[in-house]
Amino acid sequence: MKTDDNIKLFISLRKQNIYSNDFERLTLASLIMFERNCEKYLIGPFCIYLNIDNFINSKHRLIFESIQELSNNGIKIDLVTLSKTLKKNKSLKDIGGVNYLVSIIDDFTNSNLKNNFMKNIKKIPL
Repeated sequence: MKTDDNIKLFISLRKQNIYSNDFERLTLASLIMFERNCEKYLIGPFCIYLNIDNFINSKHRLIFESIQELSNNGIKIDLVTLSKTLKKNKSLKDIGGVNYLVSIIDDFTNSNLKNNFMKNIKKIPL
């Protein structure tokens, strides 16, 4: 599954009021790791579909808010710039620190987690 598909599926699930903490994490990782996803989903044609209201987990809302801030200011999004922005906004401790951000990326790069999750998600009618 392409990173772009992760975000599209996340948006589709949220429109149906289906919640998944794992998919919130995969979506955030897709935005952090792939700049073109930010361009497309935060400032591009799909920006009306992906917003802070899509996220239920309060940590993820804070992270998404900082990702949006960086994107709106034209700053490249990576773990360093995101950590600095969260710290500046006094949110880094609230999300669990840099370790939580790293765990989001680790989960995304762990193909077993993604594959198991995708098997379960295919059972949901979209």
